[in-house]
Amino acid sequence: MQPILTSALDDTPEPLRSALAEARANPEDGARWEALDEAARECDQPDEVSTLYQESLTLDLGPVTLLAIAERAVAFHDEWFDDPSYNIRILQRLTAADAGGSWAFEKLSLLLTMDERWDELLSEYDRKLARTSDPAKRRPLLEEASRIAKDF
Repeated sequence: MQPILTSALDDTPEPLRSALAEARANPEDGARWEALDEAARECDQPDEVSTLYQESLTLDLGPVTLLAIAERAVAFHDEWFDDPSYNIRILQRLTAADAGGSWAFEKLSLLLTMDERWDELLSEYDRKLARTSDPAKRRPLLEEASRIAKDF
């Protein structure tokens, strides 16, 4: 009897298997990720690619690489999955690493709002405020958080 993981990999078509291995070996290479996304489309198998994106975002990558992979991962999950939880986890990783700037925080805020996850949304504002010392940037964050807390 073969282990389940080995059986699952045996069922993966060769083009996708190769693209997964190349992206895993070279996470800094955007062309590898592009080829992987295309292989997922050709094979109509996004699950293995989703798993690799999520694994890669836990690695100790530089902020530029982390942001590039995260942006691609968010687009990939928007294309393939209706569940916002995938992108919420990706964006939470970016905001926790203080990477992605306002794009990641705004997208995360939008997804949490749409999914009505108010406690998580307010927690993200708390984390953002803890990292923001400029009064001109803190004020709008405080106003938004206050409005959210008041409304919900």
